[in-house]
Amino acid sequence: MSPSTPPHLVHSPWFWVHLFAIFCLAVLMVRGDKIVALRSQRAANAQMRARVAGRTTGEAATTGELDERERLWLIGGYGFFTAIAIVSWWQVWRRVLRPKLRADVSASRSESSSSASREHPAGKPS
Repeated sequence: MSPSTPPHLVHSPWFWVHLFAIFCLAVLMVRGDKIVALRSQRAANAQMRARVAGRTTGEAATTGELDERERLWLIGGYGFFTAIAIVSWWQVWRRVLRPKLRADVSASRSESSSSASREHPAGKPS
């Protein structure tokens, strides 16, 4: 591939990073609340097992606090994958799509100027 030819979209690693980030955001949107509920339930079960076993847990967090902490992790996940998606899309635009758009525009301009010169030699209408 010559340096003047822009790369294909699927050959860009930034495209795949963007696709992965969008997939992770979709999973968080669809399954996020269920993930929070499952993690909170597991934490509550671990606390119950510790109490039954006779161990003291010190200042054990309540289930409501665990839910809030898990929700903060979920919001952090949304923020992280959104930032990755934005940065990767910017890189895809900068490295693949914009050069391809410029190449297409310059090719169409050169085609239109060459066809105009063929129709009207020396710039004079026939």
